[in-house]
Amino acid sequence: MKALWNEYATAWSTPDRESRRQILEKRLTPDVQYTDPVTETSGYQEISDYMESFQTDYPGRRFIISEIITHHNSCLARWTMQNRESEIEMRGASFAEIGTDGRLRYIRGFFGPPSE
Repeated sequence: MKALWNEYATAWSTPDRESRRQILEKRLTPDVQYTDPVTETSGYQEISDYMESFQTDYPGRRFIISEIITHHNSCLARWTMQNRESEIEMRGASFAEIGTDGRLRYIRGFFGPPSE
């Protein structure tokens, strides 16, 4: 489960579209739906475009998975968003259902505004 979430987190800071697409296809179901306080997306292309927008708005940021809680086909990952100096700028959590093939689907991100 840790590898699954770590690779998904890496996609958020992967600038190359094809590399990011490969991560998404490996770790997310084709019918993936992602929502957070800012957006709703579905499918690989929409989530990839949102990740690219995130990289533009928050250059050099990355997500670090700190804890995963799981049961049945559900999981909760706690994470931090860090800057280039590895300073924590935001804390949050993401909830997801796990598809029958072991990939993430129906991902819900929870967070507040980044610290200044």
